[in-house]
Amino acid sequence: MQAKQNKKSIWDKLGIALSGLCAIHCIGVSALIIAFPALQDFLADSILHKLALLSVTATAFFAFYPSYKKHKQKSVLILALIGIALLAVSILTGDTLHEHSHNHYHLEEFFISLLGSAFLIAAHIKNMKCIHSSCSH
Repeated sequence: MQAKQNKKSIWDKLGIALSGLCAIHCIGVSALIIAFPALQDFLADSILHKLALLSVTATAFFAFYPSYKKHKQKSVLILALIGIALLAVSILTGDTLHEHSHNHYHLEEFFISLLGSAFLIAAHIKNMKCIHSSCSH
């Protein structure tokens, strides 16, 4: 039983790590763009962001879907869906903003991405607590 719980929480730990890396990347890239504006085209690569979103979403699915079937905590799914939606909005609207602006740095992308990462981290932490304590509604 303990091995199954640990295997399930690996997805949550990976999700926390990926979401944390997303936040660190966001802060680091933003700082570099502010310090070195000439790097903004290179650092704001949308392919990397879309791959990161795909990775975070896949990890969330493997972490939350099997666990939800057992603990039925809707709040976990709501936190996760909000986090994924915020990251998707940030990435997709960021692409649109970049196409219509010569200034590639947009503060709203930064805050939306950080908020999305925070929601996902909270969802993964709550999911792990529910897995280990069998929390109920």
